[in-house]
Amino acid sequence: MELQDAKFQNLLSYLTEVVRLKYKTYYRYEDDIILWFNEIPKNNSCFSIIESGKYDSEVWLEIKKSNEPALSATPKQCQQWIKSETLKNIDDFPQLYQQITTENDDETVELVEHPEVEEAWEKYLNEKWLDWSEKYRQWKETDRLYKKLYQIHQQQEKASEEYELILGLGQLKWNLPDKKNTLVNRHLITAKARLNFTAKSGRLSVSADENGTELKLEHDMLDSYGPAKIADIEAKLKEAEDNPWENRIISDALRAFVNSLADGTGEYCDNLSQNPKTSGKPKVHYAPAIVLRKRRQLSIHKAIEDIGKSGNIPANFGPFVSDGDDQKIDDYRPKQEVVIPEQSEPILPLPYNDEQKII
Repeated sequence: MELQDAKFQNLLSYLTEVVRLKYKTYYRYEDDIILWFNEIPKNNSCFSIIESGKYDSEVWLEIKKSNEPALSATPKQCQQWIKSETLKNIDDFPQLYQQITTENDDETVELVEHPEVEEAWEKYLNEKWLDWSEKYRQWKETDRLYKKLYQIHQQQEKASEEYELILGLGQLKWNLPDKKNTLVNRHLITAKARLNFTAKSGRLSVSADENGTELKLEHDMLDSYGPAKIADIEAKLKEAEDNPWENRIISDALRAFVNSLADGTGEYCDNLSQNPKTSGKPKVHYAPAIVLRKRRQLSIHKAIEDIGKSGNIPANFGPFVSDGDDQKIDDYRPKQEVVIPEQSEPILPLPYNDEQKII
């Protein structure tokens, strides 16, 4: 039986709508954990396949655990004057109190009366604190990202069946032109990834999933607002052969996709940073990121799509699309007849009397 059979097409349409009604559409990232590649600092503790330009590397991203840089001891004559809470405030210089009360005689002393304190403090800031503050800034940013990756590791350890790790490429941000003005904020192209944790060295790295990346185009969040010729774009993406770092192919696919949205008004930006703005015009930033998200209920939807693309009707669908011809119906019947055994007494959930039995 061929795909153009009207009954078969109607059945696929019906199943597709059932799936859409049953499962929630994820229009945007919500509780997902996202690590953007443009956030990764340039230092010896971090590696990014994009920053390095080594696109043949098996490792996509790596962050090593490092120790907080130690702050040099402050000058002895300054210590009772220092506002200690400002020492690690790297957005501004640490401050001294303008006056203090001595411990012994409760006498109030003004800072202007002790120029040697200010002189020693200025020397400390210029010779030690400034150099430390830059190292601390880098460590703090690296540590923040390390903790985020470690959070992903812990989440996967607790509920690996519930969550999946992906590489996202091409962040689409768009207020759909529907009545609700629904915001879409998701990556269009995804690849399966895995996180490796080496406990001994405290190293966290992300690479391709051991079973393959399964590079694919995700557009379920667009409903009827997606491109009409999606098959052409998917065919283009296949040229990457599941390699998410075939940058020319990826960029061409993303550009073709967004140019086909909203009557051709979409825009593509080959930018590593995420798109901060939202408007009625679809915009896509390259914006690569590692994303931990709940597994989407897309498997059924994809199975229906695959059946439609194959052009063949599965045998189990036969009784639903047969035109009534006995021979065709028989072709789809089980080889063994299902026999339901007779029951001498009715099976009811509660005790019953004779009158109820007759009823």
